[in-house]
Amino acid sequence: LADTPILLITTSRVRFRFSAEVMLPALSLKLKPLSNADAESLLIAQDSRFLENPELTQVVIQKTTGNPLFIEEVASLVAQAQQPGGNWSGNGGIDRLTLRIPDRIEPLIADRLSKLSTKQRRLLELCAVIGNDVPLYLLRPLAGFKEADLQHRLGVLQSRRLIYKSEGNGAESCSFRHSIIRDVCFNSMLLSVRRSC
Repeated sequence: LADTPILLITTSRVRFRFSAEVMLPALSLKLKPLSNADAESLLIAQDSRFLENPELTQVVIQKTTGNPLFIEEVASLVAQAQQPGGNWSGNGGIDRLTLRIPDRIEPLIADRLSKLSTKQRRLLELCAVIGNDVPLYLLRPLAGFKEADLQHRLGVLQSRRLIYKSEGNGAESCSFRHSIIRDVCFNSMLLSVRRSC
């Protein structure tokens, strides 16, 4: 094992440095925010109606500062605020919308979570207590749903882009789409609720 080459890849939202005493061949990559052009492409991929309103597109790009997850969340907020099938011409509600777009992503996620039904929210909270990756063999007994109902509820959470289903090590599981979603869900739970899980 001592001669086996190992590749370790980690991610961190805070700056991480090896101590000066650790002499490992390591490479640290700092991911920069998306450029304005890439952010615009991502917005248009989320909803092609952003092509119709370049002014609104620029407001969203400026507010989200190149954070891909933040761009997706704000694009969803803007799309929901527009009239269904409506025209995005004119100011597109820029003044009204920019007041509603927070400076951080966490309030947007918390707002999305608050719109879940009680049972959906409880299921997502159980997932958050288990971790970022949730083996279904752990979730099933805690959730207490029949298999078909559990699969349906997980499908709803997946359609709302909160989790995705995966299969790792031959075990069926689901994972949070982003660790920030899990963090917001977990941190919003009362300590007594966490303990009861």
